[in-house]
Amino acid sequence: MIQSAKNWSDAQSYCRQYYTDLPSIHNSKENNQITRVVFYGYYTWFGLFQDSWEWSDKWSRFFRNWAAGQPSQSSGSGDCVGMSRKDSGKWAHESCDLEYPFICHGWRKYQYQFINESRSWQDAQSYCRARFTDLATADNMSDARLLVNTVDAGYSGSVWIGLHNGTEYRWVWSIGTQSQYSIWNPGEPNGDGECVNSFNGNWYDESCSTALPFVCFNDSSGFIIITTAMTWRDAQSYCRQHHTDLASISSAEQQNLIRNQASLWIGLFLDSWQWSDSGNLSFRYWTEGQPSQSSGSECVGMSRINSGKWAHESCDLKRPFICHGDDKLIKKQIVKLKLSCNGKCTLNDPSIQTAILNEISEKLKSMGLESDSKISWRKGEGGEVFHQEINRIAGSNNKCNKK
Repeated sequence: MIQSAKNWSDAQSYCRQYYTDLPSIHNSKENNQITRVVFYGYYTWFGLFQDSWEWSDKWSRFFRNWAAGQPSQSSGSGDCVGMSRKDSGKWAHESCDLEYPFICHGWRKYQYQFINESRSWQDAQSYCRARFTDLATADNMSDARLLVNTVDAGYSGSVWIGLHNGTEYRWVWSIGTQSQYSIWNPGEPNGDGECVNSFNGNWYDESCSTALPFVCFNDSSGFIIITTAMTWRDAQSYCRQHHTDLASISSAEQQNLIRNQASLWIGLFLDSWQWSDSGNLSFRYWTEGQPSQSSGSECVGMSRINSGKWAHESCDLKRPFICHGDDKLIKKQIVKLKLSCNGKCTLNDPSIQTAILNEISEKLKSMGLESDSKISWRKGEGGEVFHQEINRIAGSNNKCNKK
């Protein structure tokens, strides 16, 4: 939930820059989930707008949750849609120029940090986890391009990213999305290959080197069938260059769009590679001939001179690397605090220290600072937070200073 108020177009631009897009709502369950996070009594922008009424991310979905009397034809009602928690998450269309809070969907885009120090993959991982979040993860082509631009212009070799070989194979989608939907033909997959073609409404595993027509997905126009036969990897490259990616299929309605077609590559493939940060999205950007079956090459490097494509190498090789996350050393601040007390001072009492921290935390919130900031006492030798500073001017009032 983004608390700052923007008009619909600015909200859409913000979500596309920092997340994926304004959210689409597929069913009443998702509508209820979003309703729980919006502000009570205020309309909140999401991804529906009039064209006539389609979703911001361009996918064709037909769930609607209009309030009574909506959509109306009254002048000034506008071409964008907001939802109201006060009205049980019901929708109303309004002027797109109104400024409301809004909701984005998708994960926050990664913040990448290039480290121009040569380390093994494991040492690079330890460095990133200690100072940032982890070795870099990429979930889509936008991330892959951003990774390339993160590397210093003067460096042209390979750099470590967070992908490494795991022990478990699973069927995943080229575009990186998650889906529980499947429609394997009986007896499939039977070990014929590591890529999937759709034939007459069912899926078959197939050697990735077979040349077949294929179906791409385009953010603007949905499924695009390409009749030129290509290998699965070439089909993937074509879709990423001219559209978005090979198509992923998450419902029977989507499968029916290609049900009567001959064999077509879809985006499903068998994969054993895993991200260092345990992210389970399946976007891959291999260079030609990768991943190969060479032994001992269990970690993945990105080549800046090869459009940022990936190859797996020995984890013991020393490379510069890319981390993701904020720099913890920059974010961490130490502030000295000096307090005075009369009579017996008990500032090292844990309960008093906790009470002081709570007051400081509430003060930070009232100043509009991040509510998830973590504050703690820094303990010195002997485990004490405060040490006594004798006030030599003090007289018979037994006044002492503590800091």
